[in-house]
Amino acid sequence: MDKLEYLRAWQKAKILNEEINRVLILCENSAFKIKTKRAAVALIDNITEAFERKNNNDIAYYLNVAKNYCAAIYSKLIMSKELTILTAEIEILIKMTRKLLLSILELIQTVKVETNESVLVNQ
Repeated sequence: MDKLEYLRAWQKAKILNEEINRVLILCENSAFKIKTKRAAVALIDNITEAFERKNNNDIAYYLNVAKNYCAAIYSKLIMSKELTILTAEIEILIKMTRKLLLSILELIQTVKVETNESVLVNQ
């Protein structure tokens, strides 16, 4: 794959980031807002870093870091629902995060199976 923009996991992370920023405009809890936005940016950054690597071990490492940020966002969204920090559209963000987490996990599994070429070529 020649362009990062074509990578499905990156596309999903970008959309999730945009939606988080849109929804969090109304959030009054500044600490929650800052941490969630930072995690969303770190998620995209680590998918990007994985795309730029050629070694499968490096790719797997950055995808695992991205997965961890995605899981942190998921956890924050669940907590925000329970604490009523955010109410509007929270279920949509939770579903988007869960789907992205699954996409990243699929990429990680592909990296583990691949041995001779970069995994991101076919994704």
